[in-house]
Amino acid sequence: MKPKMMIKLAIDIVMTVIMLLLMAYVFTGYRPHMWLGISEFILCIIHNILNRKWYFALFKGKYNLVRTVHTVVNIAVFSSMIGLMISGIILSNAFGLIRIHAGRAFARQLHMLSSYWGFLLMSLHLGLHWRMIMGMLRKRLKPLSRAQIFLVRIAACMIALNGIYAFIDNEIISYMLLAREFAGFDMTKGMLGFIAEHIAMMGIYIFIAHYATVLLRGIKRKEKQRNEHFGDQGKPA
Repeated sequence: MKPKMMIKLAIDIVMTVIMLLLMAYVFTGYRPHMWLGISEFILCIIHNILNRKWYFALFKGKYNLVRTVHTVVNIAVFSSMIGLMISGIILSNAFGLIRIHAGRAFARQLHMLSSYWGFLLMSLHLGLHWRMIMGMLRKRLKPLSRAQIFLVRIAACMIALNGIYAFIDNEIISYMLLAREFAGFDMTKGMLGFIAEHIAMMGIYIFIAHYATVLLRGIKRKEKQRNEHFGDQGKPA
């Protein structure tokens, strides 16, 4: 694996871990949450700088459905990070440097929306790149047998199913739609239980994004083959 790719992968892993810790605000407390948020934003900027070629190619080439989905999700992820940073600055009084009184109610709503939608979008972003991530891992690990692949897929399905249960049980949709403005979780589950549930919920979004991409690529491949088939038939003998 190239050094630049290893750096990108390491940053993505750290960002994912920090994102889970940020969601666990009820356990980490205010000050660690603030510094974790700053770290996440800095890593997001570095991530975008390392992937700057994507921005340069934004208005080049044709857009099929897969590329359009990737573009929309990527822009939405970056927008959620901006929303989190703006609302974080207001709620933290510019990280303790300036007293900010105006707009705190709006900032609280923006932070709630950006947090839960950002969590979903970042997980979808991971899912859209899951094939590439797994490809890099396969180069580093020994090939799996059919039985091992089957077990991994069963485990992935179990994680996704547990994620669906956690999503419903924790009423996440109410936060995403601002039906509730303050997060409330069962503290008896502990921080590890909380993070495990959020990993499972990430699993849903990754599962959906990955297999939706596989499906779309399959449809595109069949359309290309069909067009080539009819094109060849239309050629003069």
